[in-house]
Amino acid sequence: MEVSDRPVPTQNGKLRKAAIAAATAAAVPVTADPVAAASAPTLPAVEVIQNTVEPAAPEAAAPVSTGAETFRPMREWTAFSMETFAALVQAGDILALGSHDLLRQARESGQAAFDESVSNLRAIAAAKTVKDSLELQTTLVRSSFEHTLAQTKRMMLASFALAEKASAPLIERAAVADAKLRSQTM
Repeated sequence: MEVSDRPVPTQNGKLRKAAIAAATAAAVPVTADPVAAASAPTLPAVEVIQNTVEPAAPEAAAPVSTGAETFRPMREWTAFSMETFAALVQAGDILALGSHDLLRQARESGQAAFDESVSNLRAIAAAKTVKDSLELQTTLVRSSFEHTLAQTKRMMLASFALAEKASAPLIERAAVADAKLRSQTM
């Protein structure tokens, strides 16, 4: 059995052949002829130490950063992401409540328009002459069109106001992110 084939116990009790193979590879050249291998020149122990241990010494002597400092950027990113998510939730709440209010107003407006149309149709049905019926229909169409335009304008302005109000938390988070990025790059 060659030296590199022998199992070597490690600190945790597991056996590793690779550890001994790596350690002996620098000192003993591997050849097919064992006689030639025995007579081949090997690196002196001083050279092996200088090539392996001494370059690693400054890294070993360097202070190890604490876990708190290592994970600080990750904690900052997590906190920032949580604040951004909170802004998204807040914007969603504003949008949901505002949409509910807009839909309620639209339903009430539609119900009022329907009630007015029913009463106008009854008036048209009760008209005595065709001329009176046509005049009532013309008035009905004109008032219905004016009511529709007024309601559309009101709903459009309310929708724009709602969108502006709902986007405020997101715009604020974007400004914070922009300021944070600018402070890190400058």
